[in-house]
Amino acid sequence: MCHTPKLLSKSATSPTVQGSAPSPRRTLVFFLIAACLLCTLAAEEWLSIGHLSMSYDEGAHLYAGYQHWTARDFGVNPEHPPLVKLVAAAPLLGMTIKPAAPPRFLFLVEQYTGGQQMLAENGDYRLLTRARIAASLFTFALALLIFAAGWEMFGPLAGLLALTLFTFEPTILAHGALVTTDMGVACFTFASVYAFYRYLKRPGWLRVVLCGLAVGLALSAKLNGVLVLPIIALIALWEIATTPSHRAQRAASLFSAVLAVGLIGYVVLWSFYTFRYEARPNGLTLGPPLAAFVHMGPSPWQASLVTHLAAWHLLPEAYLFGWTKLATSFTEGAGFLFGHIYPRGTWLYFPAALLIKSTLTLILLLVAATFALKRFRREAVILAIALFTILIACLPAHVNIGVRHVLAIYPFAILLAAAAALQIARRSRYAAAIVSALFVFQCATSLHAYPDYLPYANEAFGGSSRTYRMLTDSNVDWAQQLKEVNAWTTSHHVTDCWFAYSYLSGAPPYDKTPCRPLPTGLAMLAGQPSPVVPSHLQGTLLVSAEDAAGVLWGPGSLNPYRQFQDGQPSELIGHSVLVYEGSFDVPLLAAESHLSQVPLLMRMGNSDAALKEAEAAIAIAPQAPLIEAALGGTLLQLHRVPEAKQAFGRAMQESAALSKEDSDATAVKIAQMEQPPH
Repeated sequence: MCHTPKLLSKSATSPTVQGSAPSPRRTLVFFLIAACLLCTLAAEEWLSIGHLSMSYDEGAHLYAGYQHWTARDFGVNPEHPPLVKLVAAAPLLGMTIKPAAPPRFLFLVEQYTGGQQMLAENGDYRLLTRARIAASLFTFALALLIFAAGWEMFGPLAGLLALTLFTFEPTILAHGALVTTDMGVACFTFASVYAFYRYLKRPGWLRVVLCGLAVGLALSAKLNGVLVLPIIALIALWEIATTPSHRAQRAASLFSAVLAVGLIGYVVLWSFYTFRYEARPNGLTLGPPLAAFVHMGPSPWQASLVTHLAAWHLLPEAYLFGWTKLATSFTEGAGFLFGHIYPRGTWLYFPAALLIKSTLTLILLLVAATFALKRFRREAVILAIALFTILIACLPAHVNIGVRHVLAIYPFAILLAAAAALQIARRSRYAAAIVSALFVFQCATSLHAYPDYLPYANEAFGGSSRTYRMLTDSNVDWAQQLKEVNAWTTSHHVTDCWFAYSYLSGAPPYDKTPCRPLPTGLAMLAGQPSPVVPSHLQGTLLVSAEDAAGVLWGPGSLNPYRQFQDGQPSELIGHSVLVYEGSFDVPLLAAESHLSQVPLLMRMGNSDAALKEAEAAIAIAPQAPLIEAALGGTLLQLHRVPEAKQAFGRAMQESAALSKEDSDATAVKIAQMEQPPH
């Protein structure tokens, strides 16, 4: 599949014009090559997932999908619509599944604990492998759609080139077989735009219905599927603006079509919630209830809008709950880009992440598309409208945790790049050779990344071994590398080590590493206690890229793993776990391990022991302002207000010696701790 020069050089002398049908023999060749590419895609996806442990969200999605099927309970994982979860969980319906019994006081705790319990009780990889294969159906559907759209828009060879780019794009391969919602929404967003394009070419109500169904599936896959509505509206407006005559008639026709598409999509969305407003069956309530949740985060006007939509039952309760959470996440959260922590994210995040995570072939051909597709103005503009609408909509987001959130950009970018490649190749044999070399390079860089597609970065940014210094979270480290760590410790005969690795609900049963756990940022946020560690560590240390980056801890000196992020690891496991050998002074880490005991002890009513742990943390790291502030927070919970104020004052004084960035971050955290207990 990597050898394309002959095909491209032939096309340079005898091009297939858009709209003309290739000969039956040539058509058969195209379909055979496409079938080979799809088999290659399946091999890449299904072989690579065998190396991956469960990523953060997969257990929650799978448990939610199973609950959707068996209990019609959409209150589990309500922040995501049901479609992808239903498909992923479908293979479990014929199996005997031991039920999970997670606590229901908070939706996040319920879904992650439920997923962990279900997988632990029923054989993790037995369930997960089936679910991943089912989830990969969206990837294959998208591959076929790209092939079909390329064929129809730019000619058969363009469809084949687009399928080749798609098959060997590492970011697609990274998410193509995970039990997450990103590929599902990418598939149906592209399907919606392609269906609307076909309606524009030859209007008819059957094509309107097909487009409406695709829109409904996009809405039911992930919340950002709603972007398909403004995309279609903008395409319709552009079509009206470029209509040379009978513009009013064309506008009326398109307005009716867009309205019908939206209404059909609305009905399809409701169908996935079984046309029931309530998120949970049998009188169960969301945790917390929607009426309370809307006042916890979004702005007053957003809370008012959700409240009115809920009062009139215009959208399912779980869907409104998801939008409420998204509105909160959209304005809160830190970002990590090029080694720098942005406390409230940065608009540069997604453009930069796309540049880092996309192959050089795709980037170069996409740039070339700006001048190479003048013959295909309508098709190029439609694809560009979709691409830029998704990108622009995500620029103000503070959820800077992964390029997967704009994964729907890729099919449009790939199709534009493939069309540009074909037009350039047709100019001369030299141009065809250059394009062929780019496609060979695309294949080579993808195969080189196997099986660790998730932390991929292109060669201009140093490759996958440098990604952790530029990005974090699902771009690099999504808890997927535990199987590789197990294999590494076995092959290196490691019998004792320390490991900073974020588990969402206790260590999974397939964790066979001989390592002792270190405190993690995720456990700290969740209020989970970590084993107490000494202030000096010796031997082998494994640090996950996410903890090394310090996004959850804070910038600079606030990060107890800063020395590891700044240092040079002796080895990388899966390009996302940093290996260090030697002796390390870690007083801040030891202090954090003592502080991690405080929340549980306070919940148990053992306030004296909680205070002793906070004081022990101060004794280990006396000059750390956040440790001092944590003591103040503990005293405040004990209603010892004067002593708490003194501790907060000392913390502010100590923070003055830090850099401005660290000092500002410290002030924000101290202000949060100073809030009186409820």
